[in-house]
Amino acid sequence: MTESLPTGPDRAASPSRRAVRLGALAVVLAATATFAVSLRNDFTFDDLPALRDNAAYDEGRIWPALLTRGYFSASAEVTYRPVVTASYALDHALWTRRLPAGAERMTSSEYRAFAERRQRAWRIGLHATNLTLHAVNSALVFLLALRLRGLAAATVAGLLFAVHPVQAEAVNAAGYREDLLAAFFVLAGTTVFLTSSWRGRAAAAAFCYLLGLLSKESAALMPAGLFALERLARERPRPLREMGRDYLPFAVVAAVYLLVRFGPLYNPVETRTPYPGGSLWTGLLTALPTLARYAWTVIAPVGLSLDYGITPSVTPADWRVWGAALALGVVAWGLARWTRRRPLAVGGVLWCGLMLLPTCHILPIPNIMADRYLYLPLAGLALAAGALFAGEWESAPPERRRRLWAMVAIAVLLLAGLSYRRSLDWRDQEAL
Repeated sequence: MTESLPTGPDRAASPSRRAVRLGALAVVLAATATFAVSLRNDFTFDDLPALRDNAAYDEGRIWPALLTRGYFSASAEVTYRPVVTASYALDHALWTRRLPAGAERMTSSEYRAFAERRQRAWRIGLHATNLTLHAVNSALVFLLALRLRGLAAATVAGLLFAVHPVQAEAVNAAGYREDLLAAFFVLAGTTVFLTSSWRGRAAAAAFCYLLGLLSKESAALMPAGLFALERLARERPRPLREMGRDYLPFAVVAAVYLLVRFGPLYNPVETRTPYPGGSLWTGLLTALPTLARYAWTVIAPVGLSLDYGITPSVTPADWRVWGAALALGVVAWGLARWTRRRPLAVGGVLWCGLMLLPTCHILPIPNIMADRYLYLPLAGLALAAGALFAGEWESAPPERRRRLWAMVAIAVLLLAGLSYRRSLDWRDQEAL
């Protein structure tokens, strides 16, 4: 791909370096300021068995188990996510101190105080890493939108991704870092693949794909998302032979991952996870209203919850199923009509849908719906929102441009306020 930027209606003029730096800085500061309160969080929910009460980190049993079936008992994970577990172990090594010399002479109260300080340091380190990952991911969304659509789109996309309340669950819970890491590798690989002319970009993106898969299974459809964005970002499609050559490394990575993941490193406990309603059919039926619920959650992010209490749909006659199918059909019709006018906006929405597919009960997963499942898909919606904003902004007179930016500022502040309130719910187990 010799030219990665859009050549059709979504092309934008190149901004100055100073403007780009200011935009990137605004996005990173917004992400950090919005979720900085997470640094005070205690261990909550899944953090308790997987991190706080997991002696494997103190005993140094994590590293030897990463490439063996002992991984599951040592990490307290159900599925194979060694990159995430390794990041926890690195935080533990960085932030905690070993027992001092003469520890055997400590009184019980001295040892308890030492252990509490040690655990508090690890907890702060875990949350600091999560916060840093979210700021970096927000910067990657900014960079991707910048190269594909321009500074106005990048600023809106980056800010929306940085402060949206559905991000609070993944950022605030140390035990949900898998969503942050999977997003990091997918966004990094996507940015390299779509915006670089480097000859090794396909291999680099495929390596990011592998690390994303080893962080969380939600990275599985990264190649499909790449394909959708590439086809819509370019006015002239590349020859199929050239595209096949670039996408081949992804197929190799996927094949090797599947062989290992469902071969020597398969956890039989996974078979105990039921489909919603008891079968693949009812799981897919339940996915339809869940997708509609996700859409509404993004538009109106209030009343967010750790458990939405969704009742599985077991028949197509369920009004939630046909109502959601009708709504999704309208969205598909609208996307088809907008493909020529706003190709990147359509590509962003398609990206979102593709990244959500692994949570649509094609394989059974423990939760019907969770805010953290939206972390990576939201990057696509942020790109779509940025592209739509840029289209309006570029055709507007100066006075209307100021009003558009004022509206963006108000929306960002409102979303950041909602995110701050949602973050307070994660301060400790009692609040949650």
